Amino acid sequence: MSSPTSLTAKIARARRILRDMQSVIVAFSGGIDSSLVLKLAHDELGSQAVGITAVSPTFPASELDVARQTATEIGASHRIVTTDQLDIPEFIRNDAARRYCGRSVSSMRPTTSSTARTRMTWEMTDPD
Repeated sequence: MSSPTSLTAKIARARRILRDMQSVIVAFSGGIDSSLVLKLAHDELGSQAVGITAVSPTFPASELDVARQTATEIGASHRIVTTDQLDIPEFIRNDAARRYCGRSVSSMRPTTSSTARTRMTWEMTDPD
């Protein structure tokens, strides 16, 4: 268990890293992890922080609703990128690497484009 001091230090470090980035795109599901990152990014960078949610046939509409509502509550810009994971052979194979493949930014293959620009991408993956 982290002490409050170490948690405070981690949040302060994340804020410094975000400020140094100057602009960020957060892969945003509306879950606790990406909501925290988008909130910190928005607090530090304002309009230079954008949440992106990738929507595909495997993404439930109810989760998109949660992502939209959460981004609105944060006050952050939120964009939707349409993808089709079912066109990715690695995803269809359904092996142990599928979860990473399905969530990796490089495998999204967006069918719509965004004009947002960023210097760096922060990727968070779930190791299970």
